[in-house]
Amino acid sequence: MVRVVYIAGDGRSGTTVLSQILGSYPGCLAVGELYDFWTECLDGDRLCSCGVPLRDCQFWNTVLEQTLGSTEPALLRYIAELRGAVQNTYHLPFVLFPRLRPKSFDRQFREYVEILERLYTTIQEVSGCEVIVDSSKLAAYALALNESPIIDVDLVHVSRDSRACAYSWRRLKREPIAGDQPRYLQQRKLMQVALVWSIRNMILAAISGRFETSVKLHYETFVGQPRLVMGQLAARLGLQGHDERWTSDNEVLVSASNHIFAGNPNRVQHGLIQIRPDDEWRRQMPIYQQRFVYALSLPALWMLGYLGARTAQSETTDPVPLVGDQVG
Repeated sequence: MVRVVYIAGDGRSGTTVLSQILGSYPGCLAVGELYDFWTECLDGDRLCSCGVPLRDCQFWNTVLEQTLGSTEPALLRYIAELRGAVQNTYHLPFVLFPRLRPKSFDRQFREYVEILERLYTTIQEVSGCEVIVDSSKLAAYALALNESPIIDVDLVHVSRDSRACAYSWRRLKREPIAGDQPRYLQQRKLMQVALVWSIRNMILAAISGRFETSVKLHYETFVGQPRLVMGQLAARLGLQGHDERWTSDNEVLVSASNHIFAGNPNRVQHGLIQIRPDDEWRRQMPIYQQRFVYALSLPALWMLGYLGARTAQSETTDPVPLVGDQVG
């Protein structure tokens, strides 16, 4: 059995730093967004958190060779196309409701899940880890993993205020890649952020009951009391060695042995890092933009506990629980 801690949510919600910390606990390995593994192997330019480009990373080359028996681009393209066929937005109902699947889709989906089983099993064998920390974020991918009889998925749903996400998506961030030619992360328009943020988070909240272990976490709660929150999360997930990693209430030692090839550019950082609140959006984001995003995402904000008494409860400073059961 391969155990996976799956960090889900929308982009710019703190999933990368959370995976860095969890991957630093004994027996854990953070691998980044494995959903993109096949397409990223075709490119190979992104820096792995070990410090070398993905194409030159000995760990990922070994994993790829042992998983497929080949590193031929044609095979990688086939798997990337297979993923696109079964994980695209149009086919989400088939992923959510297996009884609706046509036979052709079901056959492709099962082939895709079998490939994922080989990939995750190989990662565990090559690394020697007990827990793989995957920050792929997407609900459909989490459900694909959850259909495997040999992959045990613990879902951690991380959410961040939609206005903060919208502000972050409009920032220009340089991607750490090989070579001197700069590449920047994708930017999103306000309406796109609000709608995608709402849909992704509401679907994740709705499917949480399908996982044996499923917890919710507000990014704002995490950065407000990181050591306390991570201690509670580690306890919920049954992970050991929490106190060994933290040097203070907001400083943690991030392992250099993770292999995160995709995610926030900060993924290449290791050693002692400081976790602190990032509320620049409250001061720098124009009020009319804040109100626009707030209005579009209001139903999801309510569902996730960002309104009224539910927000106050999730941001309490009491030592009881800041990491809670998922709500569906």
